[in-house]
Amino acid sequence: PHFKLDAGSVILFPVLPSMIQLADKYGLLKKIICSLHLHVQVNAAMNPLLVYAYATTHNLPKIAAAASTHLLYPPLSSYSKEDIQIIPTVTAYHELLRFHKYQKYRLQHILLNEDIFLHGYGTCPVHKQWATQLWEHKLVYLATQIEAGMQIVEEMSELAGRLSSCILCCKALTAAMEMFQYKCRKVARTVDYMPQDY
Repeated sequence: PHFKLDAGSVILFPVLPSMIQLADKYGLLKKIICSLHLHVQVNAAMNPLLVYAYATTHNLPKIAAAASTHLLYPPLSSYSKEDIQIIPTVTAYHELLRFHKYQKYRLQHILLNEDIFLHGYGTCPVHKQWATQLWEHKLVYLATQIEAGMQIVEEMSELAGRLSSCILCCKALTAAMEMFQYKCRKVARTVDYMPQDY
């Protein structure tokens, strides 16, 4: 069944595990349990680590996947040892580590393989060398700083101000940024879409 929740009607996570346990214990309708699971999933944005831990403990892979999106940033290393210990198994933790590594690898690959003048499109004869150097310098810098879940397009958009005096350079930058956005959207954003052989 599909349910839709209003923002004001979401049950906060701390009470949900007990509610689900009672629903199971008393054999309440599957529809009620599904509704409670939806409340857990909605809580992923506010409590991603708690929701991920709960979902992996209770074999709820779709909810774990939804929570994994919100665990892309900040880096896992920023969590305390006590926080991370709530993840119930080494396998569940390892999946998150693999997911972060995969995200970083894919984003670095995208960064280091894009040109500002895509296939020569919109090449500015006056600023080509300068614009290309600005672009490449920013790409290399970001590639060394990259974290899983980083918003590459936002990071690269600061170049717009530096290239704003030239219409051709602005058009080329816009096209390159749109290509970035397209390629970044294709990178897996949840653990369940990450290639298993990675």
